[in-house]
Amino acid sequence: AAAIARHVSGSLPQRSQPDENLRVRNLPQQTTLLIVRHGETDWNSEGRMQGQLDIRLNEHGRNQAAEIAAVLQSSGLAERVDAIVSSDLSRASETADIIAKACPGARRRSDAGLREVHAGDVQGKLVHGEVQGVRANLSRGWSQGKFDERYPGGESITEVVARGLTALRKAASEGSCVVVVCHGGIIKWCAVHIELGSRLPTAETMALPEIRSITSASMPNCCTSTVQYDRETDSFHCKRWFEMLGRGAALADVG
Repeated sequence: AAAIARHVSGSLPQRSQPDENLRVRNLPQQTTLLIVRHGETDWNSEGRMQGQLDIRLNEHGRNQAAEIAAVLQSSGLAERVDAIVSSDLSRASETADIIAKACPGARRRSDAGLREVHAGDVQGKLVHGEVQGVRANLSRGWSQGKFDERYPGGESITEVVARGLTALRKAASEGSCVVVVCHGGIIKWCAVHIELGSRLPTAETMALPEIRSITSASMPNCCTSTVQYDRETDSFHCKRWFEMLGRGAALADVG
C-alpha cells in the first residue's frame, strides 16, 4: 500500500489554493482522479446483481472504506484532496463519506451520473442463478464491441460511458486532486473507452491486450484507479487500474 501511495502522490500536481470560484477560474491543466469502487455490501457477498438498486454497505465494506481513508491520511494525500464526488447510491456515498473524514479540505458532493449500470429486469437476482445465461450472452456481445446491447429494461454500455465520462469531467472541475467513488460496471466500461482512445469498439479492438486486461480483470471492492484528466486536450490517461490500497479481497463484479 505504501508503494502504491507513493506512486499516486508522485502523479499529483500541487493542491490548488482554496477559492470559491475554483471551478470557473484558476483550474490546473491536469487533474488527478482517484476513482474508487465502493465498499462491500451483503449483495456483493451473495453474488446478487445490484445495478441501480440502493443497497447499503455492510460492516466489512465500511472497514474497507476506512482502510482507504487511512492510506490517504498516512501517505499525506488526504491533505491534497480538493473534493470527493460520489454516486448518489448509498453504497458509494457512504464509502465517500468515510473517506471524507480523513480529507479535511475536501468539498463533498454527489452525482447521479456516476450510478452503476442499470441492469433492468435482472437487478436483485443472483449472478449464478437465472441471470447467468443472459449475462453470458451480453458479455459475448460487449466483448465484440456491441455496446448498444443491454439487459432487458436496462441501459446500454454506450449510454453508461456517455454519462460516466460527463460525470468524470465535472468531477475534474473541482480541483487538482479529486476522489471519485462509484461502481464496478461504470468504472470498467469507462476504463475500456479511455484505453480505446480514438478507436471504435469492434471485435478486433476489444481483443487487444490492453483492452482484454481490463475486461478480464477482477475489481475488488474499494479498488482504486488513478486517472489523469488533461483539460487542454479533453482527454483521460490512466496511471493505474483497479489497485488495492488496503487489504481487501476480490468479490463478484455485481455493482
